[in-house]
Amino acid sequence: MIYLVTTQRQLFPNLWSNIQVTDIQFSLEYFKDHIDIAVDTETRGFDPHNDELLSLQIGDDKNQFVIDLSSVSISNYKKLLESKELILQNAKFDLRFLYKNNIVPNKVFDTYLAEMVLTTGVINHRRGLDALAYRYCNVNLDKTIRGEIHREGLSSRVIKYAAEDVAYLHEIKRKQEVKILDANLRMALKLDNMFVKSLAYIEYCGIGFDQIKWKIKCEKDINNLSESKIELDQWVKENNSKYVNSQYDLFEEGLQCGINWNSQKQVIPLFKELGINTEVVDKETGKTKDSIDVTVLNLQNDVHPLIDIYIKYSKAHKLTSTFGLNYFKFINKATGRIHTTYKQIIDICDPD
Repeated sequence: MIYLVTTQRQLFPNLWSNIQVTDIQFSLEYFKDHIDIAVDTETRGFDPHNDELLSLQIGDDKNQFVIDLSSVSISNYKKLLESKELILQNAKFDLRFLYKNNIVPNKVFDTYLAEMVLTTGVINHRRGLDALAYRYCNVNLDKTIRGEIHREGLSSRVIKYAAEDVAYLHEIKRKQEVKILDANLRMALKLDNMFVKSLAYIEYCGIGFDQIKWKIKCEKDINNLSESKIELDQWVKENNSKYVNSQYDLFEEGLQCGINWNSQKQVIPLFKELGINTEVVDKETGKTKDSIDVTVLNLQNDVHPLIDIYIKYSKAHKLTSTFGLNYFKFINKATGRIHTTYKQIIDICDPD
């Protein structure tokens, strides 16, 4: 049976016959003696600091409760969620939203992580909830509605969709545990189920970022880049006319250096002419190739004075491009911090 927990019954007059409206107390009483509860959430986005929760789903094999969080405070379920083992699919996502609402679960079983532990390295092994429901329960879950939830609200089909996200987690868990025991991976999964709580909290908290100091640092890097480029251009104009544009520029005074210092293809010929060795062995192919990477040039500082100037330019360019002003776009508007995303178990074969 699917239950909708809401305090706005009048907004749901035409629910499907298999959906019944109930209250908070009934849902809490139902799970009072449960050891574990299947849990999921529906949200307006991926960021717990800027996107709100739409609903909380809790359930078991028999009954599922979809809690309308527009009318019911999730704090009513804090004690329940902190006292039971929670079965979740991709727990890291839901945990961040629970942390945002001051709910800190004690024990977690992640069906996604369990499948990762069992099948890491297996090519083309899907681990999404729809794949697990079909693999372990022989059920086809329709996920096409996922992108419409925030616009449609808690319609009958959305409530059914949300309820199904917790309806099969118990059975998936039971069957995964059999495989985990057979493969002697119980401790590995236990560790990952413990770690996901910490990893979710790390993502939720983010990293402090001093915007004033970073801006000062970026301005210094930009200045260093400009100065080193001027030095490079000036050396070329004074010492090698071959690389100087023969035509004047409407926007620059005098003849200009024709080398783009960010292009290895353009810089390598000049360095070769200056007697700088640019040949290195490619680690992947074993063949010789040209490179003007800083690690290559550092060994030849005494070959030509242009090397030191180019290394200075190259380092300044990396600081301004990779570690420059673009960092400001990663700052979360709500927290003023940068919130990283981590993958707990790396599997290059994972398509999900």
